[in-house]
Amino acid sequence: MTALKPDLPPALERIVRRCLEKEPDNRFQTAKDLAFAIESVTGSTLAGARVNLPANRLFGAKPWLPIGTAAAGLLLFGVGLVLSLRRPVESAPAFYNQATDRRGTIFHARFAPDGQSIFYSAKWGKDPVAIFNAPERGRANTTLVLPDGDLLAVSRSGELAVLMNQHRWQESLINQGTLARMKVGETPRPMLEDVLEADWFPDGERLLVLREVDNLCRLEVYPGGKPLCQTPGYISYPRVSPRGDRVAFMVHQIPTDDRGWVVIADLSGRTNAASGEWMAEEGLAWEPSGREVWFGISTNWFGRWQLRGLSVSGKERPLTGLPATCIPSDVAADGRVLLNRLSFTVGYVLGHGNQSTNLDMTAEGGVMDLSRDGSRYLFDYEGSGAGASYEAYLGLSDGSPALHLGPGHPLAISPDGQWVLALRFNPSKLVLLPTGVGQPADVSLKGIEPLGAGWLPDGRHIVVAGHEAGQDAPRMYVQSLSGGSPRAVTPAGVVRGTGTAGRIQVSPKGDKFVAVDKRHAPLVFFSDGSEPKPIPGLTSKDLIVGWCGDNHSVFVTRANGVWPVEVRRVDTGTGQREAQPVLTITQPDMAGVINTPGLQVTPDGLTYIFSTGRWLCDLFVAEGLK
Repeated sequence: MTALKPDLPPALERIVRRCLEKEPDNRFQTAKDLAFAIESVTGSTLAGARVNLPANRLFGAKPWLPIGTAAAGLLLFGVGLVLSLRRPVESAPAFYNQATDRRGTIFHARFAPDGQSIFYSAKWGKDPVAIFNAPERGRANTTLVLPDGDLLAVSRSGELAVLMNQHRWQESLINQGTLARMKVGETPRPMLEDVLEADWFPDGERLLVLREVDNLCRLEVYPGGKPLCQTPGYISYPRVSPRGDRVAFMVHQIPTDDRGWVVIADLSGRTNAASGEWMAEEGLAWEPSGREVWFGISTNWFGRWQLRGLSVSGKERPLTGLPATCIPSDVAADGRVLLNRLSFTVGYVLGHGNQSTNLDMTAEGGVMDLSRDGSRYLFDYEGSGAGASYEAYLGLSDGSPALHLGPGHPLAISPDGQWVLALRFNPSKLVLLPTGVGQPADVSLKGIEPLGAGWLPDGRHIVVAGHEAGQDAPRMYVQSLSGGSPRAVTPAGVVRGTGTAGRIQVSPKGDKFVAVDKRHAPLVFFSDGSEPKPIPGLTSKDLIVGWCGDNHSVFVTRANGVWPVEVRRVDTGTGQREAQPVLTITQPDMAGVINTPGLQVTPDGLTYIFSTGRWLCDLFVAEGLK
C-alpha cells in the first residue's frame, strides 16, 4: 500500500494487513476492535458506540458493560476516510498559557474561587508531593501551601480538601491517604481514612468521596456514607455539578487500566447519562452551566487526545483535538480550561547477574511476565494500530525480533512456553494464544468475569481472579482448561496479589499463590482451598515480585514508589527478611518517576526485567474552548 501511496500512515497499512491475515484468530475479533484501530490513526470517532448502563442504581452494577456493535462496512468507510479526508477534529481557535515550568509530576489542579490563581499538587524531583498556589500569569510568584500533601479539591469559600500521609495507589495519578480539610495557612484537620479522591459540594460541608472499601472502589457522599457506585475495577475523577444535584465520574473495568467510560448520575446513584467506552480516558470537569461535563480521551494512551463533552441528557460530542496528552483538571466560571499536559515515557531493562541491557522496544505498553528460565518475556502494545484489547507480544532475551501473538492483554507464559494467557475486553474473557503452532482458544469460565490469571505448573489448570456476573466482590478460582466449572479457593473480597498487571504470583509447585485480603495484607492462599496463612511482617507497603525456587520464600520490595528499589528474599513461614538484597535498582533522575518499576524476577534470582515510567507534567490554561 505504501508503495502505491507513500504518504499513507504506516499504522493504517498494519491495520489492513491484519484484516487480511490468513488465520481468522489473527484478524480483528469484532467490528469494535477495528473501529478502535482506525480511530487511533484518524483521531476521530467512527462508531457511535454506547455503554448500555442499567436504568437502576449503579451500586452493585456490573464492573464492565457491553458495547454496541459498529455499523457494517466500517473497514471500507474507515480506509476511505483516512485516504481521502484525514481531517482533524474541527475546533474553534484556542490559546494556551503555560502556568508551570518545573520538571516533575502534577497530580491535581484547581482554579481558586476568584479564577485568578491556581492550586495544584506536584512532586518535583526527589521532593515529596506538595501543594502550591500560583497566579495564572506569573510563575515566579508561586507559594508553598502544604509541604507534604496532595490537593483534592477547592471549595467556593477557598477551603481545601487534601490528602495527608498519602502513598501511591496502583499505577495512575491517584494517591491514597487520609482526607483532611484546611484553610490556607492553617493546619489540616483529618476526617476519613483510605481516601483516593474527593470533591466539594456547593455547601462547602459535604464531600463526594472516593475510597477503597474491602478491595472495592466505592464512591459515596461524606458525611453520611451514602454509596453511589462501587466496582472491583476502579473509579476516578469524581466531580459534583455546580448546583450539587448530580455527580460525574469515570468507571474503569480493570484496576490497572484507564480504559473506561464517563457516567453522570443523580444523588440516588441513578444513571442520567454515560459516554461510549474509550481505550484511555483521563480528566473530567463540569462546564459552568452544569449542563455538560468535559473530559479527555484517546483511542490509545500514546496517540492523539481529544477533549469531549457529555450532556446530562446523554449527548456526547467532540470539543477539540488536543495538542498533546492533556488532562482537563478544571473549568473556570468564564470557560477557561485548566489542562495538565502529560509526557509519559517508559524505559525497559533486562538483566542477568551484574549485567544489564536497555531494551530497544516500543514504549507504548509494558512488560507483563518473564519465563522461568529468563529466555522470554511478555509485553503488550497499546499504540497506533492496536485493537480494543491491545496486542500481545513475546520478546526474546537473545535480542531476536519479538513475536506478535495476536490481540489481547498478555498475562502469563505457560510452563512449557507453548501458550500465553491473555485478557480480552468487551466482554471480558480469557484466551489462550499459541507461541508456535496452534490456534487461539477461549477459556470457559462459566459466568466468571476475569480480572487476571496465572498458570499452575501442570499447564492444565490456571488460577483466575474474578467475580460472578452481576456481583462486585472478587475472589480467586482454580479452573481446568479441559472444562468444568471454576472452583473458588478464596473467600469473597480477595483480590489477586501484587503481580504485574493481572498476572497472579503462583508458587513453583503450584500449591499456593499470593493474594491480598480486605485489609490489604498479603497472604499465602492454597490451590486446594485450605485456610490461608499471613506472611509475618509483610503489609500493604510490601510488593511481592516473584516466588523463589525453594517454593517457600518470595522476592519482596517496597511498594508505593519507594526508591532505590531493593529486592530481598522473605520466608513466608517465619517472615525472616534477608539483610542482603538480591537486586538493587537505582534512579539518578527522579523527576517524573512516581511508581515502583514493573519488575519480574526468575525463581533463581539471577535474571530480571523491569520497566520504569516517567510522568512529566506542565499546567496550561486554555481559552476559547467551547
